[in-house]
Amino acid sequence: MKKRFVVVDLETTGNSPKKGDKIIQFAAVVIEDGEIVERFATFVNPKQDIPVFIEQFTGISNEVVANAPDFSIVAPEIISLFEDSYFVAHNVPFDYSFLQEELAQCGFKNFHCLTIDTVELSRVMLPLADSYKLGQLAESLSLTHENPHQADSDAEVTAEILLKILHKIERLPLVTVQKLYSLSRFFKSDIREILSGILEEKSNQVEKDTKFDIYRGLALHKITKQKERRKQKSYTYTEIFHSVIHHFPFRQGQLEMVQTIHHAMETNQHALIEAGTGIGKSIAYLLPAIYISKMKGRCLISTNTLQLQHQLLEKDMHKLRDILSFDFNAALLKGRGNYLSLRKFEQTLYENTDNYDEVLTKAQILVWLTETETGDIDEINLPSGGKLLWERVKCTVEHPGFEDPIWESRCFYQKAKKAAEKADIVITNHALLLQDLNNQFEILPPYEYLILDEAHHFEALAKRQLGFHIHYLSIHSVLMRIGLLDTNDLLAKSSKLMERNGFDLDSFLRVNQLIKDIKAAANDFFRMIRSHVLMKQQEENEKKRIQYIFYPIQESGGYWQEAIEQLTKLNILKKELINKVNYQKQQIIQNKSLFTPLQLGLFNDYILTIDLLMEKCSLIENILNVNQHQLTWIEIDPKGPVNSAALLVEPTDISDFLADHFFTFKKSVVMTSATLTVDDSFTYMIERLGLVDFQPLTLSIPSPFDFERQAALMVPTDLPLINSVSQDEFVDSISDQIAKIAKKTNGRMLVLFTSYEMLQKTYLNLKDREQLEQFVLIAQSISGGSRAKLTKNFQAFDKAILLGTSSFWEGVDIPGEDLSALVIVRLPFAPPNDPMSIARAKEIQEKGGDTFRDLSLPDAIIRFKQGIGRLIRSEKDKGVIFILDRRIVSTQYGQKFLTSIPKMKFFHKPLPELLDHIDEWL
Repeated sequence: MKKRFVVVDLETTGNSPKKGDKIIQFAAVVIEDGEIVERFATFVNPKQDIPVFIEQFTGISNEVVANAPDFSIVAPEIISLFEDSYFVAHNVPFDYSFLQEELAQCGFKNFHCLTIDTVELSRVMLPLADSYKLGQLAESLSLTHENPHQADSDAEVTAEILLKILHKIERLPLVTVQKLYSLSRFFKSDIREILSGILEEKSNQVEKDTKFDIYRGLALHKITKQKERRKQKSYTYTEIFHSVIHHFPFRQGQLEMVQTIHHAMETNQHALIEAGTGIGKSIAYLLPAIYISKMKGRCLISTNTLQLQHQLLEKDMHKLRDILSFDFNAALLKGRGNYLSLRKFEQTLYENTDNYDEVLTKAQILVWLTETETGDIDEINLPSGGKLLWERVKCTVEHPGFEDPIWESRCFYQKAKKAAEKADIVITNHALLLQDLNNQFEILPPYEYLILDEAHHFEALAKRQLGFHIHYLSIHSVLMRIGLLDTNDLLAKSSKLMERNGFDLDSFLRVNQLIKDIKAAANDFFRMIRSHVLMKQQEENEKKRIQYIFYPIQESGGYWQEAIEQLTKLNILKKELINKVNYQKQQIIQNKSLFTPLQLGLFNDYILTIDLLMEKCSLIENILNVNQHQLTWIEIDPKGPVNSAALLVEPTDISDFLADHFFTFKKSVVMTSATLTVDDSFTYMIERLGLVDFQPLTLSIPSPFDFERQAALMVPTDLPLINSVSQDEFVDSISDQIAKIAKKTNGRMLVLFTSYEMLQKTYLNLKDREQLEQFVLIAQSISGGSRAKLTKNFQAFDKAILLGTSSFWEGVDIPGEDLSALVIVRLPFAPPNDPMSIARAKEIQEKGGDTFRDLSLPDAIIRFKQGIGRLIRSEKDKGVIFILDRRIVSTQYGQKFLTSIPKMKFFHKPLPELLDHIDEWL
């Protein structure tokens, strides 16, 4: 490629040159004809002190730049680099604008050249990358990155990434490059001319690449043919067990787990197994699962997290397949909406849009299609705005009569489903498992043996699956996709197609009015229920969020009555809309020959979206039919829009349902997790899951880690009791202690909260403290990003403090020295106004039980065990755990928290004395 690229990186004292920030290092790598031909790097004296944070981040100190030249001296040489060149950087807007501003301040004219942003190009061309941060991108591409956050090393790595990307573009099939060229006019990078050159070269060549299948202008990765099955050998369970045990250093607890699961499946019993961190439970349950699948029939394995699903399929299964003397089939199956619909994606390529996130997502998917065999969204790293496009292109049920044979034959979901039907072991997730249960076992392939990993989630997920949650926005977004006749959405496009072919448009005119009326009725319904809640809970109007439990037959008042009237109106409108759209559907099917596959696809999307709207309207109507065992509540934001309300319905107790409709129909269900017992007993979980009459086998296996040597539990005595002071006073106290602990441990600290409000107040209290100016403070819902992104950012800094709530109590794995201190701010009791807790407490009271003993305490202990499990993740980990809630030692029930976790060194002293003990645990 005969282009000249100058790849630039800057290190600076801050982000804003207009506010006085300066360059402290400049580096450039020059690429010509596809090779690096020149390197230039220099430190720059900024004539000001380098902030401590920047020094820690880059390793560039005041001493390093003390004898470096002023920027004005090196500026002429820098400017000369860019003649007839592309300016390339990893985040061009920052480097390009900063450099131009610094040149202007020194009296030099701005240079002008085409720019390429390797962040943007990486997003498009490397859609499978976990992260587009330079260091993590370099690691994923196996590039050497000697000095991250120094300009010369960063520029070198960025240049190598650019070369890899350009080479990859050249190897893409012609049809993919053509479509990227069409989209590239909306890119921020000036890549259009480069793509044009590649197109010209490819147009003059005969493509010989057999890695792709081309369908209607889309290039797909060719389906890999299944390898022939290896010759099956005879085997017994003993032979399997002994062949594997020689390859793995099995621990005693792990052997017990293998034997218990094997016994449960052989004797058709259910079982609960609590396996502490480090047991190696996945191998322990895979062995008997594989055996039973070969001897008695398919075994299903269900998990709650994507990470574990892929670990099972790509790591653990792979190991066992290499060891065992026979072959077995394993497949991963997720819900339909996790897979791309090729028909729907093709449809979007013919839509005109200048929405940047949508364009970027289309480009990503085009490249991804040349690589993926699964079409699974979890493979691809979509931009945040790309999730909106995914909602439009994900796989859904197709209407009979509208199928597109071309795309039906390559449907990713159907391929995954067929693979599952042939598999001995099927890996899935709790959500799809429960959806299958709710649909009379018609989604997943038949199975009688099941391993439920991360089983402590199962009850809560089952309640959600058997209930429903609906917000006004979820209806509004569907209405927006349908649109009206005067917008350019599905209704208008379908109408125009019918008009073009001479059809009567009266039905479309009526549908247009019905959509308007449904929108008004839905808006009024949510507005009325929000007003109803505000009237009922006036004293709570200042709260961030109100959760109002209601009983439909007992509610009264003007707002409520108006809401019910709007429901009646919705029901009438819905019935008429169904009739009108069914008439339209029949017209289209009877005249299919008049339409192209793309046009039929448009009609299909129109009808599917109308169906989705009807489904959501039906959900709202269901609130009038809830029974006494269902909890119904409304959530509102008092400061939000007038229609910002959500309606939620969940069963309060699903034990009988699971017993009668699930466990009865399965020969053996083995549930495992690190947190299934309370006070060394499985009784609480057995009752909640409906297993009392089944008398399941139980086994509790402690973690093999030496907690007494690896960890210490510390409770400061110089803190107020949480309920004896105001929240602001408590936040002041814990902020002081968190800051002192951080100084002693050099950060590397995870702080767990039970409420976002307290987390936010603590963050604000900590962020301006002078003693923490060298620390990076990362907070959930404040710093931005997913749990995985926040965790990665936390691990990227030597001195970091991560504040988390909700999801951070479990599923966060930060091994080694990256995490040395865990702080639990308060014992994780459910909030007193939590609707589900209130409803369950009421049921317990009606049965004569004790709500604290039978509900609040066991729930909190299980959550506490999950939080404690964040610290010690391997045999080499060491660290300290601080509990800032003195109730753990000042109350009788506090002892139950302590006995529920592994035994470790315990200190109960003033904080200064506790800090003196820390060194021996780090």
